[in-house]
Amino acid sequence: MLKGLTILLSDAELREFNEASRPYFGDKPFLQLSETEREQYLNLIIDGSQVKDPKLLRTLQKVYRLTRTRVFTVYYSNYPEHIVPRDENDVPILPPGDQHQITNPNTKRIVTGWDIANYKPQLSWEEEEERRARAKRLGMWHDE
Repeated sequence: MLKGLTILLSDAELREFNEASRPYFGDKPFLQLSETEREQYLNLIIDGSQVKDPKLLRTLQKVYRLTRTRVFTVYYSNYPEHIVPRDENDVPILPPGDQHQITNPNTKRIVTGWDIANYKPQLSWEEEEERRARAKRLGMWHDE
């Protein structure tokens, strides 16, 4: 899933992200933090006020932003709708003991924040053509 990040982030940036948590969490790198500590670290990066080195902060926020975007892109685009039995509240019924089943986020039957925000991750061909035409009218698009 995160292979797409190697195009956007260097190994050095990923190492820096992993190591930069040490001063805040008892000398532990990000990969050794608990789930709660990871959440605290990400909030620390988002807030930015505790990271005194502006260059480091830019790197941490870049890694966070690109990783977050990649995770959401994969999460919302790779799972076709499956027919699964559902209970009276339309919640998927999983086999006994199965706690790791992906219950299909790419469906109109489950309302997500993306749905509430009316976010469309991919334009239809018609929408793309309309935006291209609008960009040409505004002088923002030049055919080569």
